[in-house]
Amino acid sequence: MLLIGSTVLKYHAVSNFVPSDTDFVCTQEEALVYAEVNNIAFSKFTDTKAVGKNIAGIFEFNFINDSDTNPYKLMYDIAMNDSFCITTQQEYEIYVPSVEFILAVKYSHRFADLSANNFYKTRGDILYLESIGYSPMKHPDFERIEKLFCNKHPKLNVKAADFFKETDGF
Repeated sequence: MLLIGSTVLKYHAVSNFVPSDTDFVCTQEEALVYAEVNNIAFSKFTDTKAVGKNIAGIFEFNFINDSDTNPYKLMYDIAMNDSFCITTQQEYEIYVPSVEFILAVKYSHRFADLSANNFYKTRGDILYLESIGYSPMKHPDFERIEKLFCNKHPKLNVKAADFFKETDGF
């Protein structure tokens, strides 16, 4: 299981921000084992994603598969080859990537179909990490990941009040 998102920044103590959820990239099997051990009740479970909750909070599992068009599989492969990726030992292995990896991931989906809050949070994370000296990890697959996440770009020729409306902005 690969931990991603703002929880990684908290793990590395580079941010005091309290993440609203914990995000993983994993197989369906890994998600089921983690959920059973941590008493997580799923509210959503599809072929590509699961979302669940327990007393500690919300958990999002993005599933990997062997498809060349699965951005999470590409992320997982990059992280597994990163010498700065840390492994935690519990009932299961959790891999914690480097801050540079997370910054590259944030760059890769900065123009994805995000809500206004996610757009601002992602942009804020990018600006904060750069301001304290981090640079995104360089890897050619991050361009592919960006193309897979960003199936359309925001329309810029709309009124300011309509920019973040789903039908007009993104």
